[in-house]
Amino acid sequence: MKRFQATVLPCGAVRSVHSFLRCAGAIWWLGVVACKLLWASFYDDYMCFSGDALVRSTDLTVVALFKLINWMDSRQGG
Repeated sequence: MKRFQATVLPCGAVRSVHSFLRCAGAIWWLGVVACKLLWASFYDDYMCFSGDALVRSTDLTVVALFKLINWMDSRQGG
């Protein structure tokens, strides 16, 4: 008989989903409160809204936030 011990919860486990959603919500909160971004989130997808004059500034803010918290965005792959 073989035994396997996982060091992390499987994706479908309740606590892993709960913890993931808390992290995603915290990132959303940081963007809204600390960075003054107008954005929405759907799990770990963030949609940011900006006027034409602020597009570059908004993009730089989002990229800087993700770099600060070491969160990989889709431009980095993986």
